Amino acid sequence: MIMKKTQKHFVKILKMLEYTVAVALIVAMIVSLISFVIHQSAVFSIEDFQLETYLSFALSLIVGVEFVKMLVLQTPGSLVEVVVFAVARQIIMSHDNALDNLIGVVAVVLMFICRKYLLGEGNKLFRNE
Repeated sequence: MIMKKTQKHFVKILKMLEYTVAVALIVAMIVSLISFVIHQSAVFSIEDFQLETYLSFALSLIVGVEFVKMLVLQTPGSLVEVVVFAVARQIIMSHDNALDNLIGVVAVVLMFICRKYLLGEGNKLFRNE
């Protein structure tokens, strides 16, 4: 009986730590976004414009947002979304060879297949409801 109560207290503490990390990440992303906008607007010019810089930042921010959703929701679907966005960011931003890009694309396709058939509307096996 005491072991169960102790276990429940630890789980509550760990949940609070997860939410604390999520809040800290949200604050860091907001500060980063504001800093990026201020810094980039000061040096923005058509001659020096590099889409890759903006795309890299946006994709990193999206991966961060999805990671926070994963921490808060804690469902397999949110985990799949984080992995899909992280792999997609890697494919888009890295300038690897064709084989590495193909492997990344196959990984994204497999994640979508898992999401559709394992986490689909009709399948409640992995959902946390």
